[in-house]
Amino acid sequence: MAFLPTGYNSAYVGFRARSNFSEKFTETLQTMKNDEDSLGLRATTSCISFGTGSGRYELESIALLMPGLRSFTAVEPDAASAAELRLNVQRHLPNVSAVVHQMTTEEFVKSQAEVESESAYDVVLLFSILYYVDEGDRKLLYRKLVEDLGRTFDKTGKVLVINRSRTDHPECMMKMAHELDPNCRTIPSSDDIEREFSEEGFSLCRQYEFQFWQDFTDPDTSILTMFSLIVRRPVELEEMRRAISAVWKNWKTEESYLKIMVFNIASFR
Repeated sequence: MAFLPTGYNSAYVGFRARSNFSEKFTETLQTMKNDEDSLGLRATTSCISFGTGSGRYELESIALLMPGLRSFTAVEPDAASAAELRLNVQRHLPNVSAVVHQMTTEEFVKSQAEVESESAYDVVLLFSILYYVDEGDRKLLYRKLVEDLGRTFDKTGKVLVINRSRTDHPECMMKMAHELDPNCRTIPSSDDIEREFSEEGFSLCRQYEFQFWQDFTDPDTSILTMFSLIVRRPVELEEMRRAISAVWKNWKTEESYLKIMVFNIASFR
């Protein structure tokens, strides 16, 4: 994720405000809580999160699904997001020992490989980050989670991934990236992520899909910033308008889909 546009933190908040993602996400967490006996997350004491942003959704997940958490490690490259994340952790997880590393996922994994680490993590969070990592780097990340970060994973450890699903749907937002750049790299779907994890030996424990609406009427800097991150270059307003209208005739959709996937890493103990 080499290209990181300025103003990412505020842009992300504005981007999410153009949908009911937060509401549907919270509803899905409640469903997951009802399945807590089979998910095995309640006993989690340590967690690491990559691409955490300000922690809005990660901290909500921890509070509801991992009430006994004692240590939290976050990796976030954006300075403003990392600063806000530190404040949010203090506010929402006051009794949890927390460390925030301002660096990319790739940099963190490399740094851990170069030192003798005794860190142990029960749960890994990869929330809406794998879109921005190339396929080769994703596979390296999965392996490094085991080889460098997962040496002392608890035998019941889990990886939670949030990723776009139904990317072949005609109204999938990610199609706008290809309108902006026909040679844009392939954005992985949840099916792609599941296959990649399976190839590395992980097993899918549970998955939860939810649907939400998005409205890109009168696009602003929040949309430009998020798409510049996807296509890895600055995006101009007029080209963004053309891309939106090519995919969403009414500039909005009722059919955006995401999955929360829970993978088991017990086989690596």
